[in-house]
Amino acid sequence: MKVSMIEKTPDQLVAAEVLREIYHRLGISLEFIVFPGKRALVESSKGNVDAELQRIFEIGESYPTLIRVPTPFMTWGVSVFSNKHDFKVDGWSSMRGFTVVMIRGMKYAEIGLENAGAKEIIVLNDIKSMLNLINSHRADLAISSHFNVTYHLKKMNIDSIHPLKPQLKRYELFHYLHEKNKHLVSQLDGVIRTMIKSGELERLQEKHKEGVLNF
Repeated sequence: MKVSMIEKTPDQLVAAEVLREIYHRLGISLEFIVFPGKRALVESSKGNVDAELQRIFEIGESYPTLIRVPTPFMTWGVSVFSNKHDFKVDGWSSMRGFTVVMIRGMKYAEIGLENAGAKEIIVLNDIKSMLNLINSHRADLAISSHFNVTYHLKKMNIDSIHPLKPQLKRYELFHYLHEKNKHLVSQLDGVIRTMIKSGELERLQEKHKEGVLNF
């Protein structure tokens, strides 16, 4: 099975290892194909690859050829980051009047910022560029997965950027299959449910999070 995943994104590395184990329970091996965020969805929705690693619930409403496995297998928190602002985050409307940076292809950010009233939305290709923009005071706020930014701040040795509290939102992430592979949906869902019930899925997630952060 060929699965599309987003490039240069640490939480995708974690999710890939978790999904690999889920498929292993069915005797299926995976090959991950790395793309930019938007391209990944194009390739999976056209059936050029067999599945999409992890996406929010709304993707299934917008891409009818992608079949959602009903039970989410990952959960990620999204935070607001800054080096010159510090205020209590109260939903997407907290972005009103600010210059906000997001990563191209991050659908949750596109949806959330659509009516948030931001002064300007800057879309960049990777988190490193986003953090450099914030660090140079050319933007006010950055929106991204808390895990991903934590990884890059550590790797780039930056301590001037901080997350605002509370977290903006937590998202459940779902695995999507191209419709040609819909016969696997119920089998995968059964494996995920079993692993959740036993606590194994959570333990596996924590193991791989720790592994990615300890680079």
